[in-house]
Amino acid sequence: MQLLDRVDEAALNDVGRGRKLIVEAMSGMFLSDPEGLRGGLGKLIAAADLVSELAPDLSRQTLLLALNSGTVTEEQAVGADIRDLGLRMRAASDGEDLTAMLLRAMSAFILDDYLIAAPLLREALDALLDGMDEEPTGLAFYVTIPCVALWDWHAASELLLRAARVSRTVGALRDVDACLWILSAVEMSRMNPKAAAGYIDQSAELRRALGVIDEQAVNAGLLAWQGTPPAVVEQITHAIHEAGWGGITRMATGAIAINEIAAGAYEAAFERLSPLVRHPFLQASFHHIPEYIEAAARSGNHSSAHWALAKLESYADASGSVVARGLRDRSRALLADDQSAEEHYLSAIDTLVGDHDGDGARARLLYGEWLRRVRRRNDARVQLQLAYETFTARGAVTFAERARREIQAAGAQVLSEPKAPDLLTSQEREVALLAARGATNTEIAASMFISPNTVDYHLRKVFRKLQISSRRQLTDLLAQ
Repeated sequence: MQLLDRVDEAALNDVGRGRKLIVEAMSGMFLSDPEGLRGGLGKLIAAADLVSELAPDLSRQTLLLALNSGTVTEEQAVGADIRDLGLRMRAASDGEDLTAMLLRAMSAFILDDYLIAAPLLREALDALLDGMDEEPTGLAFYVTIPCVALWDWHAASELLLRAARVSRTVGALRDVDACLWILSAVEMSRMNPKAAAGYIDQSAELRRALGVIDEQAVNAGLLAWQGTPPAVVEQITHAIHEAGWGGITRMATGAIAINEIAAGAYEAAFERLSPLVRHPFLQASFHHIPEYIEAAARSGNHSSAHWALAKLESYADASGSVVARGLRDRSRALLADDQSAEEHYLSAIDTLVGDHDGDGARARLLYGEWLRRVRRRNDARVQLQLAYETFTARGAVTFAERARREIQAAGAQVLSEPKAPDLLTSQEREVALLAARGATNTEIAASMFISPNTVDYHLRKVFRKLQISSRRQLTDLLAQ
């Protein structure tokens, strides 16, 4: 930013002026400057316009950067809005290359009905899965938007891990950091706070290596999942919102509401989720619809629950998503009578358990509660125990506690305690897994962007916690 102040704009052509705007916008985002964040979308659209004639490929890539800025700030953007971006993207979407496909899909997602956008989003996602392998993208965030739009968390994780691997290989550390942060958000959407925390830990290590001392944007949503009191998370979320991070604010608000559902505060969750669902940004809040249905159904807001279920059914049909169908069935069960509820619960569990264990555990929890209510206590204990084990393994502490209470209400006690490897922090577990696979301390350090001394420190803690003394014992234990 200091160097930019020394630039003689009179000596620049349109491409130079456009590139200067790009650097200003991206630096403002990386430094978490409130004014820079809010002005990023307008600057990037202006930059795309400046370079469009002399550097059309750069113009199209800049529009994708602008999409990132728009999702970061949401309604706080100044100088342009998301609809302006959609129109610019559509005008630049001619061609059959990957960038053109992405621009067509994203503009449809912004401007059109979901039924129109869904096939274009699927085409773009398939092209990403087929073509994103060898070269660093520099735009790791954009791979997640078609995935989120199609309720495909598995694809989002796969593409981000690919992008992180390629970016590590070429030393594009800022891109690695972006991948890690977004991976944490994906894992929260998959109800896996433990994995989310692991990615945040890696990001923090990397930022320390880059010389970033202060946390630029706290993951308040993860704090909610880890059991931080809602009032504290709300204070942090307010500060994040005031700093210009609209997307993180929405994510944190949703996480607070989900954990209010886990604690049985259904009316509070319903009130918190209502503006997210009724006034979505970039259609992204449709992922809050299943939570909204549960909160509405349990708080007596039945008309709102049925309205939301109709929307969820349309998204499930149009997207073809497995997880959307499973969430639809789980939501149908909540609103069904006792004669048909069980069929919907079993369908949801069958669909979600496996690749979507977190949501599958939620379905088991609700099914177990329903079984207890209809006096099938033995069947209820089985479902509730399975739900408890999944929640515990994933670090979903509020839901694990709810499952524990339900098991006790069904006349039983929790059967299992965490296994030895679950005693490790996410950072210790990653070091342990790499060491168990035969990696040296130097190799582990290079892979995780930490020092060999830090690796040695983590390994000593691992050995002490697991009461072992060698890497061979570590390999044997983690293989069990």
